[in-house]
Amino acid sequence: MNTRTQRLKTACILGSFLLACGCRLPYPVPAFVKRNMSGPELRSIQGIDLAQESQTQPIQPKPQTPIAEKDQAITPTKSLIDEADVEALQMLEPKPMANANNYNSTSEVREAVEPRLSNSTQIQTPAGPPQPLSLAEARAAALQSNLDLAVALVDPAIARQVVNAEAARFQAVFDSSYVRNRIDSPPGFAAGGSPDTSFDRINASATQPLTGGGSISLRHSIDKTAPHFVPFPDFVNTSAGLEFQQPLLRGAGYQVNTANIQIASTRAGIADAQAKLTAIQVLSEVERAYWNAYAAQQFLAIAKQQYELANKQVAATRILAAKAIITIVDQQQSETGLLFRRSAVVAAETNVRLAQRALKRIMQRSDLAVSSIERLDTITPPNPLGLTFNRQSLAERAIGNRMELLQNRLQLIANGLDIAVQQNSRLPRLDLIADLDALGLGGAYNDSFESLESGRFGNRLGGVSFQMPMGRNYAALARLEQANLRRRQLSIDQRRVSVAITQQVYDAIDRVELSWERYLIARESVTTAQKTFDGETKIFMSGKSTSINVLITISNLGDAQSQEVQAATDYQIAKVDLALAVGAMLGYGQVDWDPCRGATSALPE
Repeated sequence: MNTRTQRLKTACILGSFLLACGCRLPYPVPAFVKRNMSGPELRSIQGIDLAQESQTQPIQPKPQTPIAEKDQAITPTKSLIDEADVEALQMLEPKPMANANNYNSTSEVREAVEPRLSNSTQIQTPAGPPQPLSLAEARAAALQSNLDLAVALVDPAIARQVVNAEAARFQAVFDSSYVRNRIDSPPGFAAGGSPDTSFDRINASATQPLTGGGSISLRHSIDKTAPHFVPFPDFVNTSAGLEFQQPLLRGAGYQVNTANIQIASTRAGIADAQAKLTAIQVLSEVERAYWNAYAAQQFLAIAKQQYELANKQVAATRILAAKAIITIVDQQQSETGLLFRRSAVVAAETNVRLAQRALKRIMQRSDLAVSSIERLDTITPPNPLGLTFNRQSLAERAIGNRMELLQNRLQLIANGLDIAVQQNSRLPRLDLIADLDALGLGGAYNDSFESLESGRFGNRLGGVSFQMPMGRNYAALARLEQANLRRRQLSIDQRRVSVAITQQVYDAIDRVELSWERYLIARESVTTAQKTFDGETKIFMSGKSTSINVLITISNLGDAQSQEVQAATDYQIAKVDLALAVGAMLGYGQVDWDPCRGATSALPE
């Protein structure tokens, strides 16, 4: 016996021993260890198409198709599958699977696995069909019902009321009063004192504050004196006059006196910008949540497809193992792989519920509460397209568009107004005062008013008042220095935000380009994985491969499909991040922003 013959004999004995022990060689089993398959065996096995999904239907053999050139080299020597076996294969339906814990023999494997196979495609889901949801509908729902945005939209309304309150400082004011006083002074009229006397006084005035800092008032007063003694008659004093006050140094000027209104207006603009920024963030959040829900939905479909392919693999390995074409270990491996894929389906369903719940929280639709079990069907697919960017131009547009920089510029405007007010507060107080009154006297109001109209009597007053601290005005200087420091701080922060925005734009462009490259690679990977799976399936059906190799190709196909879905959704999210970085999120989402009404989204026709 030559050396080659002896080696072949030793290998056959060793391989038979390992197969009898239920072990699998760590390398592909040589062809001489396996027996060849007959023509009927090939035809019956070819009837099981692992590349198609099964919806709990009996596996039907497909019509005979030409075998690949490589597979035609297999020459069967003996037929071990008769016509009855072929008919049984046609009527094959997977059996249920039970708890698969610890098992050591083929019977234990079957007892653990088979009771669950009957419910393989009956995955528990909420009753009723899923509700279709497009991306435009998700945007509109978020803009209409999102609670974060609803809270943010109250701030601009509050800020506008602050502006109205500041503007009311220049509203004309009417003032009036009535006082009655009766004096009965000792020792009394009988003892030589004054008689009892009643005094009635009516004052009325209208004051108009001036935007230059002063005020002008129109006044009219009536004083009636009525002694309670017959010889003394009643008399009435009337006066009508004009009073004018105007600061000449501190507190003088239109800019100083309207500074509070202008500062309140800039703060209202800041509140509008913040509300708009919140709307932008809500839009970006709803788009991210939408694409995450889309990805979770696709991952679930892939997991179910993997489960169906593994289920068919179990059915095929049972037939092959029953005819001793493959080993019991191959059957056990396929059944173990089925359990793993069942676990993956459960995990994918949980991820779908989590992703859809996050989307519901952002939309806050009344018919899609966070606690509802209503399923969603994200019907807007990704649209990956290769894009070319002008990085410098986008960075410059971002600096002009971003709400953070707009808020900073408005804060600088308000700070400039504050500096002007604090500079004016260092001046001394010098006010001009003028008062012009016409007086009248008579026994009754009509007589007194006629005397007032004659203009014969009057009161004319004019003067100035001056006030300044002794020494330097330390309080005003401290407030001015605070305003200057805040301006310096805002200028530094503006440069910091500009640099950060430029980085965000460049980073977002890189992520878009990277996501596009990953999508192209993933798409090619799916094609390659599909071809590999088809080829490995044909080899396994011919008895030249093992179940573990088919399971590996099934896993590789699922991984490639998952990577394609992830790459597509990552590309969509990367575009959202780029629109957010450039400050064009509202335009990207086709949203019209009205500072008074908030954001509105136009749904496509």
